Amino acid sequence: MDTKALGVKTTKFTLTRCEFTFYGVEFAFNPLIPLLGGIVIAAVAAFLGVGGGFLLVPFLTSVAQLPMYLAAGTSALAVLISMITSIATLMTKGTPVDWSLIGLELVGIVVGSVIGPRTSKYFSDLWLKRLFIVLSLYVGIDYVLRGFFNYRIFG
Repeated sequence: MDTKALGVKTTKFTLTRCEFTFYGVEFAFNPLIPLLGGIVIAAVAAFLGVGGGFLLVPFLTSVAQLPMYLAAGTSALAVLISMITSIATLMTKGTPVDWSLIGLELVGIVVGSVIGPRTSKYFSDLWLKRLFIVLSLYVGIDYVLRGFFNYRIFG
């Protein structure tokens, strides 16, 4: 079966309406909403020094009504662009870079980026959203504990 032919097919795109099909299911949203959300999320992510995917994925799935599979890929590309911009800005301001740590992280990123999409198709959209909620709660609670009590849940 040629799954590439079942991917995203844009059927209408205007300034206020985007309609597309994904695996035969029709979706529609107002493109101005993700534009404004992207600006706000990128600013918050740059301020916090994080990728922003933790904000972008729920935004794309709840506001733009994208399926989790599309939100993850869309978020990954948006976060890449946002992070490249942030990194370039920080480096021009003199922020030091630990290249050995970056090398180690890149190995993990490559392995995770190959494993993630291959395994996500075995889980329903609902379970992927639930997993995301649990992970987001963990990270949020960990940040709160570190911020107020200088304590980490793990590590």
